[in-house]
Amino acid sequence: DNGSLSFSSQATFNISTTNQTQTTSGEFQTTANSNILLETYNGQMNLIAYNDVISITNASPNVGAIQLNSTNSVGGIQVATGSGGFSVVSSNGDINLLSQGANVDIGVSPLGTPATLQTQNITLECFNNLNASSGDMYFVSSDVISFVSNTGDIQFRTTSNSTPVLKFQDGNVLINQDSSDLDYQLDIALTNPSSS
Repeated sequence: DNGSLSFSSQATFNISTTNQTQTTSGEFQTTANSNILLETYNGQMNLIAYNDVISITNASPNVGAIQLNSTNSVGGIQVATGSGGFSVVSSNGDINLLSQGANVDIGVSPLGTPATLQTQNITLECFNNLNASSGDMYFVSSDVISFVSNTGDIQFRTTSNSTPVLKFQDGNVLINQDSSDLDYQLDIALTNPSSS
């Protein structure tokens, strides 16, 4: 009751029971020099901490990763948080979101969700380039759509290297041309000028 109980052996130690409960008033620790496997065939596997955090750390000095795999064809990985939020930070590596054959939805609420429970604001920010490539692209807003370039131009092209169909440069509105010497004016380039 008040001492310690030790099992020490170089052989294999097997426990086979119908149910097993381990309770300790202090720390519970499991250490292995090789793999640790926790497996259940017909039930759930729960890790619950009532008063502190749950921490999973990969401290390997070698190249390694923490993997969450749901390998069943109808499986998935769900994350639900409280007011503490959900943060993903990579100190020097890429963050990839990929859906093979399905969609990636960001900030999309189910139909009928009250406005107070919907995503309020989405901010995309990067130091260098922000690239978007798709088959079709749609911008729908119930209010203002604003395109602002503080130090550069705003260009609309039909191909990646063609002359802009519409361009805003140094306060000028340019149509069908790449540059203009005008100042705060509308400059339209015509390939076949006519009276009409």
